[in-house]
Amino acid sequence: MKNNRVVIVIVAVLVFAGLWFGLSSLMPEKEVGEKSLHIVISDSISGEVLYEKDVKTDAETLGEFLDERTDFTFVADDGEWGRMISTMEDVVADASNNQFWSISSDNNKDCVANGWCNGIDMQNIYDGDNFTFELTTW
Repeated sequence: MKNNRVVIVIVAVLVFAGLWFGLSSLMPEKEVGEKSLHIVISDSISGEVLYEKDVKTDAETLGEFLDERTDFTFVADDGEWGRMISTMEDVVADASNNQFWSISSDNNKDCVANGWCNGIDMQNIYDGDNFTFELTTW
């Protein structure tokens, strides 16, 4: 009986270790150091480009980058899946009219591989990335 418990514990530890290493290998590595990004903020409802600029940052995630910016306005609300952008450049997404701020990139390796960008706090950024934040409807 005691041998069965030892075997169960060993198997559980091996399964946990395998899951840990397997999942960690799937997580993209963060790029440390200064990066150049091209940022576009647009309101597709009005057809207006609210902000477009090449910027530099040491941030490793999109959320960190947005938090450090002072040259445009940004508000994110905590949701059940993390922070969601609710306002950019003083334009508020009106959920009652099915509006939301989307994030896209034509060259961020993680966004391209997934077919979409992750939430702002999970999205890694790399030198040369282009990001578009767009007010749109579903």
